[in-house]
Amino acid sequence: MNKEFFFIVGLPKTGSTWLSGMLNDFPGLVCKGEGRFFSSGLHGVPSLYQSVLRSVTDWSAYVSERKGNWLESRLEIDTVEKRNFVSFRGKEKLCLDITDKLVASLVRDLMTEQLAEGVVFVGDKTPAFSIEEFDAMLRCFPDAKIIMLHRGVYDFICSYAMHFYRSTKAARPDSKFLDFDVDDFLQIHSFLQGQSSSLLSEARVVSLVRKWVNFEQKIGFLAGFENALRVDYEDLRSDTASWLSKIVKFVTGECPADELSVIVDNWSFDGAQMKQDVRTSHVNAQKIGYGEEVLGMELCELIKSELRVSF
Repeated sequence: MNKEFFFIVGLPKTGSTWLSGMLNDFPGLVCKGEGRFFSSGLHGVPSLYQSVLRSVTDWSAYVSERKGNWLESRLEIDTVEKRNFVSFRGKEKLCLDITDKLVASLVRDLMTEQLAEGVVFVGDKTPAFSIEEFDAMLRCFPDAKIIMLHRGVYDFICSYAMHFYRSTKAARPDSKFLDFDVDDFLQIHSFLQGQSSSLLSEARVVSLVRKWVNFEQKIGFLAGFENALRVDYEDLRSDTASWLSKIVKFVTGECPADELSVIVDNWSFDGAQMKQDVRTSHVNAQKIGYGEEVLGMELCELIKSELRVSF
C-alpha cells in the first residue's frame, strides 16, 4: 500500500508537539515526532540533510574535477588538457540535487519501517529554523502535505526563550540552541529573579522578530498552494475540534467524528495525554496573549517598530 507523507512545519513553540500528538492518535495515521531530518537548530548537531550535504560536497569537489567521471552528464564542464573545471554554481546545484535524492529516499524508508497494518498517512513534526531548511524539505517531498503552524510574535518569543531556559537549566541534550547563548540564559535568569526588567536583550529580540517575519512571509506565500495548510496556534487553541477536523481532512480526505471528540478531550490542556506524556512536559500552557505582558512596553515597542519596517 502506498504511503502518503505530511509534515508539520513551523518555528519552535508554535504547537507542533501538541498537534503531532493529536494526529498520531487517529487510526490509519502516524506522526511519530521529530526526526530532525531537515533542521536541527542546535550547536554541534547537524540535521540529516546537513550531514549528507557536507559529505556529498566533499566527494563531488574531487570527483567532478577528474577527467572522465560519472558526473559529467550533470555538470557544465570546461576541460583544459587533462583536468575539468566546474563553476561553483554548477557544483552547488549538483550537490543539492544529489543530497535531495539521497535524503528523500532515506527519510521515506525511515518513516515507513515497522508501521502498523492499515497505516497510510505518515508524518513528522519538523520545527524549522531557517527558510533554507524549509526549502530543502519542499524539494525532497514536493508532493507531501505541509501543515504550516504560526503563532503570534510576542507569545512565540516568550515561549521560545523560556523553553531554552528550562532546557538549559535541566541540562537536556537539546539545550544548545543556535538562537540563544549563555548571555541569554543569564538575562532570563535575572528577569525571573526580579533583577532585570527585560526578559531578553534588544539585539536578541530583534533577531527573533526577523526570524518570525521570514517565516510569516514564507507561510503567506505557500498558503495559496493546494498541498499547504496554514494553521494559527491561537485558532487551534480556541477551537481545537474544528481545526483538528480540518487538519485531518486536509491530510486524509476525511475525519471520523467519533474519534475526534475523544482525541480532543485527551489532548486538552487538562486532558490525560497532556498530564502523562513526558514529551509534552515542555509545552507552554499559558493563556494566549501573555507575551506582551512579559516582554513589557519597551520591548513591545521595539517589536512593533521591526514589524513596521518588515511589512
